[in-house]
Amino acid sequence: MTKTLLNNLTKTPAQARAYRALTMPHLIFARVKRHYEEAMHTIWGAPDPATVLAQAGSQAAELLARLDAAKAFLEGQQSGSTAAIAAAVKPRNWTANADGTVTVTPAVSSPAKSP
Repeated sequence: MTKTLLNNLTKTPAQARAYRALTMPHLIFARVKRHYEEAMHTIWGAPDPATVLAQAGSQAAELLARLDAAKAFLEGQQSGSTAAIAAAVKPRNWTANADGTVTVTPAVSSPAKSP
C-alpha cells in the first residue's frame, strides 16, 4: 500500500476507495480464518466430536467439505495459516456416507513409551 494512502488523513474520494479496496483482501482472509477457527473448535474441540457431527445429521458431510474448502482457501492465501488450528483441535479422519452423515475415525493414541 502506498505511503500516500496510509499517511494522508484527508483522502480524496478516489484515494479513500483505493485504500478501502487495498485493505479488503486482508479483511476477507481474517474473517474467513476467524470463522474457520470457530467452527473447527466447535466440532473437534468437543468432548465427543462424533456426537456433534451426528447431530448435524445429513448436513455433516457438507459441513466438513465446506470447512475443507475454507482451509484450502486460507492455505492458498497464506501458507501455514491453519497449522496452529489443526494442532490445537486435533481433527480426526472422517468419511462421508451416502446419506450425508459422516463416520469419524477415532483418534489413534500413541503407544506409551516404556522407561
